[in-house]
Amino acid sequence: MSCQVEWGRWSWVVVTGVIAAGCGELGSPKASETQSHAAEVTGSVFNFAPPPETKFTRTERRVVETSIVGTPMVRRETQLLRWDTKIDPVGAQYSISQELRHVMVKLNDTVVVDKDVPRGAIAAELIVDRSGNLMEIRGLEKTSEALHAIASPDIDPKDASVISPENLKALVTQRYNVITGDLTGRASKPGTSWSTPLRKDMPVRQRTVTVEHIEACGDKKCARLREDVKVDTLGLVDSATSAVRGYVRSLGGGEATDMKVVSATNAATGSLLTEVDTMINHSAAIREDGRVSIVGPKQTFEVAVRGSTDYTYYAYDPEWKAVASAP
Repeated sequence: MSCQVEWGRWSWVVVTGVIAAGCGELGSPKASETQSHAAEVTGSVFNFAPPPETKFTRTERRVVETSIVGTPMVRRETQLLRWDTKIDPVGAQYSISQELRHVMVKLNDTVVVDKDVPRGAIAAELIVDRSGNLMEIRGLEKTSEALHAIASPDIDPKDASVISPENLKALVTQRYNVITGDLTGRASKPGTSWSTPLRKDMPVRQRTVTVEHIEACGDKKCARLREDVKVDTLGLVDSATSAVRGYVRSLGGGEATDMKVVSATNAATGSLLTEVDTMINHSAAIREDGRVSIVGPKQTFEVAVRGSTDYTYYAYDPEWKAVASAP
C-alpha cells in the first residue's frame, strides 16, 4: 500500500519519450567524420531518407516510480500515448505529422485520463532537414483544451498539468532528439561507437552510442543500437527534495527547510532498432535510474526514481480505436 503525499509535479521526461522517426537537432557529423566512417564500410552508413507518404502508428508506454527508500511513500506515474505519424518531403525538408489518437495517464491509482482523442484535436508537425535534424515543432497550441475536455472531471488541476502543451512539446522534442541524435552519416558496422556532448541547456549531458549488430526487419536491413546517457541531476534533485518535504509534512513535522543534498546520480540506457537506409524505427526502449541522498533535520533520506519507456510501431490504421485501457 502506498501513502499519498504532496509530490513535486515534475514528470521525469528527461529521456522520455525519446524516439520518433529520425535524428536529433545537433546536426550531422562533420564531413571528415562522415568520410572516415564511410571509408570503414563503403555504402554502409545511416541515411535519413524515409520514402514519401511514409505512415505508421507508434505506441509509447512509460512508467516512472519515485519512492523514499524505507518508507511507504511511492508515486507511480503511468502514461500511454498512441500517435499516427506521416512523413513527407517538402522542398529541402521533411514534414513529420504526428496526431495523438489515444492518451492514458494514471497517478498512483488515480486515472487522470484514458480516452481516444478526436481526430485533429491534438497534432504536431516536426520540420526536419534532409540530414534528419529537427528544426521546428508546430502545433499543440490547443493541447490543454482538448485533453482537459476528455480528462476525468474531478481530477486535481495539478495532476492534469502532466498533459499540458509544454510537457507534451517537451516529450515530442526529447523523444526525437536524444537517442538518434547525430546518427546520420555514421557507420553502421557492428562495434562502431561514438560519444557526443550535448548543449548545456539540455538535460542530457552526453550520450555514447554503439552499433551492436545488424539484423533483418522484413526485407529491410536494420541496426540494433545501444545508448548510454549521462543526465543532468537538477530536475531530479528538485523532485526528490519536494518528495522529502511532503513526507516530513505528512508525519506532522511541518516545513522541512534544513535539508542538504549530499549526492545525486542520474543515468539512462536506451536501445533502438532502425533501418540503416531510411532511419525508420521498428522498436525502441529506455531505462532510467536516478538516486538522491538528502540529509534532513533528523535523518538521511534516499530517494529513488526509476523509469521505463517502451515504443512499439504498427502499420498505419486510420480506423483504429482503443479496445482496452492500459494497466
